[in-house]
Amino acid sequence: MALKALPRSLVVSLLLCAVQSTSAADQSICANISGEYDFFGTVSIDGREQRITFLQRLVRPSRQGVQRVRISGTPTAGQFNVSFLDDSGRVIGQDVSIVATCIDGKWEERRSFDGNSDGTRVKGTRLWKYSLANTGAMVAELEETSSSQHFPGITPRAGSAHNVARFARLP
Repeated sequence: MALKALPRSLVVSLLLCAVQSTSAADQSICANISGEYDFFGTVSIDGREQRITFLQRLVRPSRQGVQRVRISGTPTAGQFNVSFLDDSGRVIGQDVSIVATCIDGKWEERRSFDGNSDGTRVKGTRLWKYSLANTGAMVAELEETSSSQHFPGITPRAGSAHNVARFARLP
């Protein structure tokens, strides 16, 4: 009710200022994940630490000779470029793009999938969350929810999974 008493131009200015400051504040709480990381990390599965590669975390095919990962980009826009490097720093294969949104202090990237093979239809969503640990390591979480239907008339099965992988930052 109080906004009606103010001149329209002032109300518009106040609203624009509030939107801009909220957007800037949200972006500033996400760490800049740009840097170089070890290609091999660890993930805890059923209470046991296991080895995982950065490409496995991205659900991408493997590449021979990769030892390091370089993430570069514009953190304020949430656009990152991932390069895969050998021991000498030579790029192996094409870069992978990450387009993420800053939510609750983590960069989040969501992708849906809907596929069919051998008569089984699988639909789901993958959510990656990227952040930095206190040690500077990259923390890459993956949450996946999906449902599958084997044949028409058979009740679909739903499932979900979540785990956290860590990749050491290189000097």
